[in-house]
Amino acid sequence: MTTTESAHELLARASSRVEVWPGDGRSGSRYERIRVDGEAYFVKRLSPASDWIMRVTGDHVHRPYLVWQAGIMGQAPASIDHAMVAMQVTGTGDDAVLTMVMRDIGDCLVPEGDAVVPASQHRGFIEHMADLACGFWDWQDGIGLTTMEQRIRFFAPATIAAELLAADVPGPVAAADAGWRSLAGRSPALAAHGQPPA
Repeated sequence: MTTTESAHELLARASSRVEVWPGDGRSGSRYERIRVDGEAYFVKRLSPASDWIMRVTGDHVHRPYLVWQAGIMGQAPASIDHAMVAMQVTGTGDDAVLTMVMRDIGDCLVPEGDAVVPASQHRGFIEHMADLACGFWDWQDGIGLTTMEQRIRFFAPATIAAELLAADVPGPVAAADAGWRSLAGRSPALAAHGQPPA
């Protein structure tokens, strides 16, 4: 389901709004649960200024919004429910904020924590990812998404250097830094080939 309303128009009509702090949320994004006309929605706001994942992946253009505008989410196979109903970008540069409004499907998600996912559910994930891959086989990026060069450099030393200066260094960034620091001791041959280009 999509809507002709903008994300901000939906928010303006909300009868209730509750800020949410997911235990597994680590990116710096902000979340809310809202109700509009009795329907439950989940809202996510993110920008390069606040979201370290956007920064290390080189996303300064709000890639989810580009995908949404291009109608790509609507081309997903029937087994994939993207749950998105509206998106809107406000502001400019790295301070621009993307607001994403989704149907609240929290009851369908894997619960937070470290419990083992049942084998049948895991198998379903694999099958649905295969559906997605087949559905977009031979798809060519014509809208400017993540390049292979950016993918390779996600956790390169130069990429994470600025994130290591944060008061609260994200766990994955700290782990990557520890890995680079221990590389020479664990695999001298690999370290001798040098690190990924900055």
